[in-house]
Amino acid sequence: MTESANLRQCDPEAALQRLGGLQSLYRDVVRNFIADSRDVLIRLQAATVAADGSTLHRVAHNFKGNAGLCGAVRVAEICGQLEKIGLEFDAIHAAEANRLLAAAIAVAGKELHGYLD
Repeated sequence: MTESANLRQCDPEAALQRLGGLQSLYRDVVRNFIADSRDVLIRLQAATVAADGSTLHRVAHNFKGNAGLCGAVRVAEICGQLEKIGLEFDAIHAAEANRLLAAAIAVAGKELHGYLD
């Protein structure tokens, strides 16, 4: 992350650079990340309640890619943890990771919202 991003959970500057500096593309990526977040949280919670490690792993993996693409570094890290938890399902760790993910998504949404203008 860039130095200014060290205090944040996101690194939009690096993400924008990875997208070739195309601001309109980055806005679309951020818009999709924010729009998908609620559904992802619901699906991960449902997979946790159902003890469905395969779905937990798959949903976390897919959203990790979306988070990484828009620079939501902390969200991507937690999704990586959920991927691993899904491989050897652990309900306690899955529930805690879901809680952390919800908080990280809320922070990322606030940090990235300014890039939608």
